[in-house]
Amino acid sequence: MSATTRQEVLGLYRKIFRIAKKWHSASGVKEETIKEKQYIVDEARTLFNKNKHVTDIETINQCIEECRARVEIGLHYGIPYPRPVSKAIDVGIKNHIVCSEIFYFYCLTILFIFRLKICLSRWSHCENKGVIQRLPNLPPN
Repeated sequence: MSATTRQEVLGLYRKIFRIAKKWHSASGVKEETIKEKQYIVDEARTLFNKNKHVTDIETINQCIEECRARVEIGLHYGIPYPRPVSKAIDVGIKNHIVCSEIFYFYCLTILFIFRLKICLSRWSHCENKGVIQRLPNLPPN
């Protein structure tokens, strides 16, 4: 692991502990706040210890991205726990993405849909200016 990657991982680790220190549960109940703070700390220790012997740079980068995604989604929704999702999401391209795994696949799906919306909005913008014409196999916006 390079020095830069090591600093990045340790920075994420410290960030998680700072978040846990300031964490307040969405319900505002003191017991739930304590329980959620403890969960954040335990989960961080468990996952970081589990992956501390990883040497492959691809795997390390994947773990870093997963950590960032969990932190951002946890802060956004105010829920420290991974959220299992099991529903089909229609992205408008002949197939459906079915997410029944926990958190990691949820994040990838959200990222894919976000990128797809950007592509479709750019495509729609070009279509409105007459640059391209609508293709028959793509759904209307």
